[in-house]
Amino acid sequence: MFEEVALDHLSDLRILVLFSAKKFRKKWKIVADLSGAPVRFDALDALRGFAALAIAAGHVGLLPWESAFYLAVDFFLILSGFVLAHSYFDRKLIATHDFIARRFLRMYPLHLITFLAFIFVYSVIGIEINWADAVRHFFFVHNIGFGPEEATFNIPSWTISVEFWVNVIVFLLMMLIRNRWFQNFFLVALAFCVYAVIAIKFGNLDVVTFDILGFANIGLMRCAAGFGIGVLIYRASHRATTMRGHFGVQLIAAIAFAVPIVFFSRTGMLQFISPALFAFTIWVLSENSGPLAQRLSSLKRLGDISFALYITHWGILLLINALYPDLLMDIVLQIISLCIFLVVAEGTHRFLEIPLYRGGLAATRDWRNKPMLT
Repeated sequence: MFEEVALDHLSDLRILVLFSAKKFRKKWKIVADLSGAPVRFDALDALRGFAALAIAAGHVGLLPWESAFYLAVDFFLILSGFVLAHSYFDRKLIATHDFIARRFLRMYPLHLITFLAFIFVYSVIGIEINWADAVRHFFFVHNIGFGPEEATFNIPSWTISVEFWVNVIVFLLMMLIRNRWFQNFFLVALAFCVYAVIAIKFGNLDVVTFDILGFANIGLMRCAAGFGIGVLIYRASHRATTMRGHFGVQLIAAIAFAVPIVFFSRTGMLQFISPALFAFTIWVLSENSGPLAQRLSSLKRLGDISFALYITHWGILLLINALYPDLLMDIVLQIISLCIFLVVAEGTHRFLEIPLYRGGLAATRDWRNKPMLT
C-alpha cells in the first residue's frame, strides 16, 4: 500500500513523494503540478517557422554566408524554454517519466528516420561512415560531450540531441529546487556565464561541437542558456502589461526577431545581444491579441512544419547539390530548392511526424500512466 503525500509547492510546481511501508523502504517520484488550460501561441509558432525557413535559406545560399542566420537556432532554443515552461507548468500533474517519454517521442523518431537515411546514402555513394559517431546518433547522445568535435551525418540534428537532454535536466532541476528565486538566479547566472565564455573564447555564437575542459560541450551549454532565458521570459510574461497588444510594440518585436538573423554579421560581437532581442520578441508576441500577432497567427502552419523542415532540409540540400554543383550560384535553383524543402516538410509532418508521435503516445500510454515504483 502506498500513501501519497503533498509537500510544500512553489507556484506551479509541487513534489509528490510516494512512500512504501513494505520493508520500511521509501520510494519517490517527482511530478510537476501543471494545472490550467492549454494555450497556443500562434504568432510565436509562425516565427518559429520563419526561423526554420531562415536556416534552410541560409544553407541553400539565399542569405549571405556572412550573415548570422544561425542565430535562428538561438531563437528556437529560447522559444523552446518558453513553450515548455508554459506547457508543463500550466497543466495537470505529469510524472517525470511521462515528461521524458513525451519529449523523446516528439524528437527521436524523426531524428532516427533521417539518420538512417543518411547511413543508407553514405553507403550507396561510398562516403566513409564513422561508426562510433553513428552509435552516438542512434542512442541520441551525439554532441553532448562524448565526441567527436565535429558535426556529422544530419548536421542540424545537433540541436535535437542537446535540446532533449537540456529539457530533461532543467525539468528535473526545477522539480528538485523548490525556491523560485533560486531557480531564477540559477538560470540568469547560467545564461550570463555561458554567453560570457562563448564570447571570450570564440567571439561568436556559431559554436556547436567544441568541448571545454574535455567534456563540457559548448553546443549543450548554448542550448541550456537559451532554454533558461525562455523559462524566465515565460515567468515575466505573467507580469506583462497591455502595451504588448499595441501594433507599434509588436512591430518592433518582429523587427527585433528579423534583424539579428538577416543583418548581423557572423564575425561581430553584436550578435551577443540577439538572445535579449529574441526574448523581447517572445515576451511581446506571446500576447496573442493585437493586429500584428493576429496576422502572424494566420501563418502558423509554417510553425507546424518547422521541425520537419529543419531536420529534413540538409539531406535534400546535399542531394540537390550533388546533382547541381552550381546550386549556390543559381538563385532560381535556390528558390526551387527552398520550395522543395517546404513540400517535403509538409509531407513529413503530415505522414511521419504526427502519426509517429501520436502512435508512440498511444503505445506507451499504460507505461506512462503508471507509477515508477517497484
